[in-house]
Amino acid sequence: MYQPKITSFDKIVDPKRGELLTVEQLVEKAEVSEATIKRIIQKGFVDYIKVGRVRYIYYRDFLRGAWKYEQSKERPGRKYANANWTD
Repeated sequence: MYQPKITSFDKIVDPKRGELLTVEQLVEKAEVSEATIKRIIQKGFVDYIKVGRVRYIYYRDFLRGAWKYEQSKERPGRKYANANWTD
């Protein structure tokens, strides 16, 4: 099994998943609000590691999850002509 490379005491970097960051660090690096990060986690688009009260998230996993979250949103406006209406 692959083990992530530890570059310092509190900085874990996995080449495939990026840095392991706290939610506060992720707010600064990804430039999104804490509420948005928590919403993406709550909807299940991102996995996290919880140690005590602190949540850690891999940066690349967050970016992938945020993209999937944005793609899953219902877009406003008219539906396509061949769309199936369920109303």
